[in-house]
Amino acid sequence: MTIKDETGNKKLPLQTVIRESIAYFKKHAEQFLLLKENAVQWVLTLPAICNNSQKEFMKSAAKEVKRGFLCSFPF
Repeated sequence: MTIKDETGNKKLPLQTVIRESIAYFKKHAEQFLLLKENAVQWVLTLPAICNNSQKEFMKSAAKEVKRGFLCSFPF
């Protein structure tokens, strides 16, 4: 699955967009709170209406960000 940029000319994989969004928020939260990298174990939550493929998609995106993420749904 891909997503278009605001111009509609370029496409990126949705996995990349989600992964980079998670990494951005993680990095900036650590900087704002003056935390060392990976000093916090982050929790990613999803709405109960998400199906298993959506949960797996978010889980794999969080894993790509690397260390420090827990997912609040069964694996």
